[in-house]
Amino acid sequence: MYMRILFVLGLLITCPPQTLAQSTVFQPPEIVLVPISALHPTQAYIAYDQVNYTLQRYRIDQQKLFDDLCENRGQGDESVFTAQSDPRDASSYSCRSSESVGARPQDMKTAVRGPGGQLYLTDGHHTFSIFQDFDALGPNTEVAVVVTHDRSDLTEAAFRQWLQDSNLTWLYDANGQPIDQAQIPAGFGRGTLADDPYRAAMYFLRDLVWERPQPTLPFAEFYWAQHIRSQPHLQVPALDSSVAYLRWLERISGHMLALPADTAIGPDGQGPDAMGRMALTEVKDIVELLCNDGEPGRLALALAARGIAAGCADLGHHSEQAVIVEIAPQSDAVMAVIEIPAGSVQKWQMDKARPGMLEWERETDVMTGGTRLRNIQYLPYPFNYGALPGTLAAREQGGDGDPLDVLVLGAALPKGASVNVRVLATLVMLDNGEQDDKLLAVLMDDPLYADAHTLADLNQQFPGITSIIETWFRNYKGASGSVTGLQWREWP
Repeated sequence: MYMRILFVLGLLITCPPQTLAQSTVFQPPEIVLVPISALHPTQAYIAYDQVNYTLQRYRIDQQKLFDDLCENRGQGDESVFTAQSDPRDASSYSCRSSESVGARPQDMKTAVRGPGGQLYLTDGHHTFSIFQDFDALGPNTEVAVVVTHDRSDLTEAAFRQWLQDSNLTWLYDANGQPIDQAQIPAGFGRGTLADDPYRAAMYFLRDLVWERPQPTLPFAEFYWAQHIRSQPHLQVPALDSSVAYLRWLERISGHMLALPADTAIGPDGQGPDAMGRMALTEVKDIVELLCNDGEPGRLALALAARGIAAGCADLGHHSEQAVIVEIAPQSDAVMAVIEIPAGSVQKWQMDKARPGMLEWERETDVMTGGTRLRNIQYLPYPFNYGALPGTLAAREQGGDGDPLDVLVLGAALPKGASVNVRVLATLVMLDNGEQDDKLLAVLMDDPLYADAHTLADLNQQFPGITSIIETWFRNYKGASGSVTGLQWREWP
């Protein structure tokens, strides 16, 4: 096996004279330069769209490619290169921070040495899959890893058990089913490792809805992906357009933010907050995945690598726009467009200036005087919230000037979905003195509500449901809200 070994200076911790005999000398980390093809994975899958994103970045931004090569070698994340530089030849470019490989081992990927001196990668499966799959690099590209443990003394079986006991391997396939270490593929790249779109979802939502937990928890993204995978309403749709992909990520985002704090996500029952869920005040607009400061975002680049057009043009450069509403043909039923899925806390609405678009509503931040993306100040929406396109609650008739609002009972529906509903009743109310009535409806094809044709039918089948809705509206705006005069009327 082709391998070059380098060492970097270790650290000596000085102690008082009386404890010098007990002082600890840290051995220098072992830095190995080795072709990607000489490394072995310790997991069976990656997120293809995470790889696709970076590959597309490399195609349009050579600086990113050479910066990543420097970082991989522990030489900082800034490179200097020319038109003649070859990414496979480290002597053809330089790294600003250091000329020494391994100067910053904390930035490097890690591996362990197993039986026969074989190296098993414990961090960096996406990075090295990207390097392998990029046309200008490939499986013979020399990469650097920090060898954290040498267990070449173990038998194959004992080594596999040690990997598992040390939490250095993930023994599940791309469908979330348990596997044996022997079932992990031998190489890297999209042609060998399987694809898990749930991992891709967690990659795209990282630092927007959740962040890596502190202290560090190995495989945090994997545990989140396993949880999302188990939710029937969050199953992977056909991810063949930017709209479909973003809607799916929005549903996942809403689910994560609405999870009760005691929901077990992590390996030892850690809840969503311990697993890195961000506070509502810190959550960012996921539209930046398509358009970030006027440039294509991470998701847009990942889709472009697959030949799917996406980016700012899809959003009209509107910083809060996120989904395009698909209007279905009219039928005998009333058609509603879902703005907010059940279980969400984000306040979305139809964009009055752009018919057929949704936007995340903004509100005044009393602390800064600026604006912020609006999240409700109460329990998540207990129904799907939407509007009837083509209608208007006219101001001259006491309305708010917006399309008529509709509450659709049932399981969470995709944001932007166009659905046929049966209206049962009207909830009459005043919101800060302004008429703001809500229609209550059910899906035409929902068997759960097949016998509900009137408000009386609904109350008989689901006692207390109208009281729950009233309580929610009285409280969803927090202390600043003023919803009064709630009364129910049969429809029409």
